[in-house]
Amino acid sequence: MSNTTKTIRQVEFCKTWEANGYIGTLLATTGFGKTWTGLRAIRGMVKRDLVQTCLIVVPTITLQTQWRAEIKKWKISIPIDVLVINTASKKYKELSYDMIIFDEIHTLPADTFQYASKIPHKYRIGLTATIERSDGRDVGRKFCPVIDEITLQESLDNGWVSEFEVYNIAVPFSTEDEAAYKSADSQFMHLAAILGHGSQAFETAEKWIKDGDKEEQGKAARYYKTLAKRNSLCTNNINKVEVVTRIINHFPDRKALTFCESIKFAKTINFALGDICVPIHSKMTKKQQQKALRVFEDGRTKKRVISSVKALSAGLDVPDLSLGLTIAGNSKKLKATQQRGRIIRAQEGKQAIIINLYTPGTQELYWLKNRDKGIKSHWVANVDEFLKLH
Repeated sequence: MSNTTKTIRQVEFCKTWEANGYIGTLLATTGFGKTWTGLRAIRGMVKRDLVQTCLIVVPTITLQTQWRAEIKKWKISIPIDVLVINTASKKYKELSYDMIIFDEIHTLPADTFQYASKIPHKYRIGLTATIERSDGRDVGRKFCPVIDEITLQESLDNGWVSEFEVYNIAVPFSTEDEAAYKSADSQFMHLAAILGHGSQAFETAEKWIKDGDKEEQGKAARYYKTLAKRNSLCTNNINKVEVVTRIINHFPDRKALTFCESIKFAKTINFALGDICVPIHSKMTKKQQQKALRVFEDGRTKKRVISSVKALSAGLDVPDLSLGLTIAGNSKKLKATQQRGRIIRAQEGKQAIIINLYTPGTQELYWLKNRDKGIKSHWVANVDEFLKLH
């Protein structure tokens, strides 16, 4: 369908929001145009002379920059401030607005959101691509309930996001790391059985660390240590570096985004890819991140790959990104949804490729199945088999 239909759908949300007393969250897949929907709502309120001031609360500096750029394009006649959640929470007693938009509302940290939500205001909108939080907490749902939903399928049917295929590629451990994983996993399972398995084991470990005797504290500490060891081996599987390099080099005309779980591994990927890659992560300053993005977006440079950790799971808007590689991830659908959204932004003729690497016979397989539940994907035995398909 045309962009006009997309506009009409955005207007429909604004009408639903009005009918709901000007309070509510839009749950929409990345690429639908949540930012434009928010700005459309602000403009409508200004025309009705219902608001004179407005605040946008965002989780990242990247989103802050993008909102400010879009606000300039719309030329709305009232002042619109854009604050990162940490700043908004620190200054909440000093602030007051007619209207607040909480962008990526379900990703906002619970400890800071509770203060930002206290900023005096009459009207509010929440924007998000998923209602699931990584910590499972119920932040924002009662405060700003979901009143309208744009599903991934609706966006695909209307061409609001690009078509995409997902491939899950197995990457075995080295012999040494496989032995280390089996040892850590065996110890972990033994301790988990003592503590109670599953969520009960976590709760018991937390309790014993705080209030247990020396023996209990020791068991809880070993439980956490073996859990961390097991996770670290998976997310830092060194064999993934060669696989990533082969895939990136196989698609020389595609811009790519890679996701790691640690800054150290993201730097390793950046080093392996060389001149075609830029790193972006939370240890970089705002200026360093912005410079890296400018270099990446500049078509005159060789840079066509971003090696990232968590800094770009939400907020990056580069439509010609068409290759995404989750080198390591967890079980949370929230992050997977955000990462997928970076790659499938609509562009004429684009067929995006999303790749998940996982270590077979480990916890990574469970994480992958959980976070991509409901997403059609191709399971591939190894990178050679994947490359033959393309």
